[in-house]
Amino acid sequence: MMTTVGMGSKLASIDLVDLTAEDRARADRTMPSLDGKLLKLSLRPVKKLVIRVETKTADSSSTGTSEVFVAEHDGKLWIPVPAPAK
Repeated sequence: MMTTVGMGSKLASIDLVDLTAEDRARADRTMPSLDGKLLKLSLRPVKKLVIRVETKTADSSSTGTSEVFVAEHDGKLWIPVPAPAK
């Protein structure tokens, strides 16, 4: 995940939030890869990292939000990536 902040933008907040039932269902789903094989997240997510960016100009303002799942393994937090489903 890459978040860029342009001119007139500021990082509004970074939060580590609990998963909702919908988030858990989305994280447990298998997804097709480009070659047709099935993928699943390598670690089971326990939280979600939410990053909010605010942009203000003279005539407008906007807010952007990025979310990424976060897993825990051996006492450390990780961002799980898709791996072949078993």
